[in-house]
Amino acid sequence: MSRFQIVAALGWLLMAAAVVVAMVVARDLTLAAYGSQAARQEWETWRKVAQEQSQGGGPVQRRVPKSVEPPALVLMRDHFAVILPTLMVLLSCVYFTLAWMFAGVVRAKRSGLNRGQRMSMLFSEPPPEA
Repeated sequence: MSRFQIVAALGWLLMAAAVVVAMVVARDLTLAAYGSQAARQEWETWRKVAQEQSQGGGPVQRRVPKSVEPPALVLMRDHFAVILPTLMVLLSCVYFTLAWMFAGVVRAKRSGLNRGQRMSMLFSEPPPEA
């Protein structure tokens, strides 16, 4: 493995650890904030207000939320096992694409060709066949 590959892998491990920790902390905070009886009562009160406004009794006409629990609670409690791996796959794709691009830039700089020479190599006509 090259030094760049080792650094890129360590960078990915740090990013992955940070994302996992941040998501677990966000999940814990969400469950604490919306999982209490007071938060559920507040959500039910808001649903009643939305029900009244859906009949034209408020400044806007709202649709009544179908969920009996706050959506953030349902998302983090019931779908966390899907969110975290999906997030890791997408972030990994972005990370390694950027690392690949960066490696190409560094490799081109080290080749000794200036920018104009590299561009002319990309857009030059192929040599004629003999």
